[in-house]
Amino acid sequence: MAESSWRCLGAQEYKTTVQQEFEQDFRNAHPDHYNTFTVECEAMNSLTVSLDLKVKAESKNGIAKVSTCGGWFVDPKYRCQVYLNDGSWNGMFLPLLKEYDCVEKNHHCWWKLHDGYLLRHSPSRNAWLRQNYELGWVPQPTPEDIQ
Repeated sequence: MAESSWRCLGAQEYKTTVQQEFEQDFRNAHPDHYNTFTVECEAMNSLTVSLDLKVKAESKNGIAKVSTCGGWFVDPKYRCQVYLNDGSWNGMFLPLLKEYDCVEKNHHCWWKLHDGYLLRHSPSRNAWLRQNYELGWVPQPTPEDIQ
């Protein structure tokens, strides 16, 4: 049986931590903004009853932390969008799928953000697993691209 959380009124609380790990070329192209990003997560299944259907967190020192509540009957499936605050880049991913061992083991998944892919920590393997962003993700053009 899953642990319950007071914040979630008895439902399971899940945590997602996103850490910026952009490559040096990306950092050079976005020197003032690569460390300031936002993570917005929204429940995808509309029939789920949860306190957190939509949550948002700003990065602090290159790390953003989002807490979401599970459902009382069925846990929602969340889709998160992460974007640089200057609007020059964004990506979308599913942070808390049941098949991720970080969800079952810890109720907390740690992600490392790269400009073209993500790394998810696997506690059972004690390793970082590469994962692509969701289909449909398109990087926003920079002013240099437009010229």
